[in-house]
Amino acid sequence: MKSRHWACSLIVVAALVLPSNICGAQTATLFGLVMRDSSGHELSGAEVHLAGMPRPVLTNSRGGFRIDALPAGRYGLAIRHVGFRPLTDTIEVAAGQRLEREFVMTEQPQELDSVRVSAPETKYISPNLRGFEERRKSGRGGYFITDSILRRNDERNVAGVVAASTPGVVIVSAAGYTYLASSRKCGVAGSVANCKPGNTCWVSVYQDGIRIYDATMGAMNRPDFNHIAVREYGAVEFYPSDASLPMQYSNRGSDCGTLLLWTRER
Repeated sequence: MKSRHWACSLIVVAALVLPSNICGAQTATLFGLVMRDSSGHELSGAEVHLAGMPRPVLTNSRGGFRIDALPAGRYGLAIRHVGFRPLTDTIEVAAGQRLEREFVMTEQPQELDSVRVSAPETKYISPNLRGFEERRKSGRGGYFITDSILRRNDERNVAGVVAASTPGVVIVSAAGYTYLASSRKCGVAGSVANCKPGNTCWVSVYQDGIRIYDATMGAMNRPDFNHIAVREYGAVEFYPSDASLPMQYSNRGSDCGTLLLWTRER
């Protein structure tokens, strides 16, 4: 792997805090890079579990993660991401060591068991959710995250679920904030018209049909997804470009993709 991947990837996404009784010893740091294939394409939003640690960390928009304050020893490691086979490995660190490792995931499309359903389909009361269901069934484009998927991920934030479920969306973490952006490049042939060279291609966001952010608004209006919890929503849809976006949500700031959030029925 070329060194530039490490330079871009080693941004702290989360830190593990160890008990105070082991912090006095000289410890090691693990820098990891998770890729979706052997060609070096990074995988954001993957959960990295280390045996004995209190909680997992997530890979950042460049597939990188960092775990500090590791006592010397041997650890079991597991990496999970929707659409990929779980990866297990073992690492061994020495006191004071800075260990760099790369992990390549293997795609595994989710297969649903064949079942015969006799119960009636879900009937939404909300006009917004009925509209979502009509668009989902139409097959006209876009990516749809249903209520059942969201409820299984209630403890996560929307950014992590969207990035794991929709191609072309990346998580951008900066100064403690979490944003969503398109993986499309600005200022390159075939790129979006309103995205200046060198800039990030920010995703437009609607909530219950009301636009809360697009590229024409300032950075202060950009939503921080750390505070947008999955449990608040019953449906999410994403359109990677204005070409596939329903007409009522099309605007001059939607070329970087549009995210539609629909409040959950209680």
